[in-house]
Amino acid sequence: MGDLSNFIRRHVGASLIGAAGLILAGLGYADQARAIATGLPPWALQALGAAFFVTFVVKVLASYDKDHRLKSEPKELPPIAPGPTAALEMAAERSALQHTKKDPNVLPSSIADEYLALKLDSHTDLQEARFLRAYEGKLVDLNLHLHSLENDQKRIRALLYHAEGEKHSSMIIADFAPAWEDHLSKLKRGDKIHFRAKITPWLSGAFKLSEAEPI
Repeated sequence: MGDLSNFIRRHVGASLIGAAGLILAGLGYADQARAIATGLPPWALQALGAAFFVTFVVKVLASYDKDHRLKSEPKELPPIAPGPTAALEMAAERSALQHTKKDPNVLPSSIADEYLALKLDSHTDLQEARFLRAYEGKLVDLNLHLHSLENDQKRIRALLYHAEGEKHSSMIIADFAPAWEDHLSKLKRGDKIHFRAKITPWLSGAFKLSEAEPI
């Protein structure tokens, strides 16, 4: 009842219509009032009053039902920001997705294997240069053993070899940036190093591996 009273007070227009309906209905029963006010027959005033009253009741009930639905409907809560753990998990997922994407500049492992097979075979410098020229500017991933390191302040030059042989002709030269000195200084001769490097032109048409980085 309290809610219904509040609706009646808030909806003044509807209340006035209802009140007018009740007054006109009363006039329908008062012959003297009918003659003074409108001169309409009693049944007409009764019908008019009933219509006003029904309109009032419908307006109040409709408004009450609307307000009741608004109160009963659950309020939409704002989205909850992810906590620290969820944020770290999302970052890890993004990082994993980025690593799974293939870099078009990185040669497939089959090309790296073919290059190593060429180094182990009785190849000439010309054959090696022709092979590498086809992939100039591309990146290659290799997993080799360390033979020696030389630091000339501008770069750290590594001499590397495959596990199957340590012949000078099979040695591979890779230049690392000086920033990798601490990392490389922990390696001993024979240690294996997995790295990525760019195939770069060198002296007299030869090629070397530059901008190498451990991976």
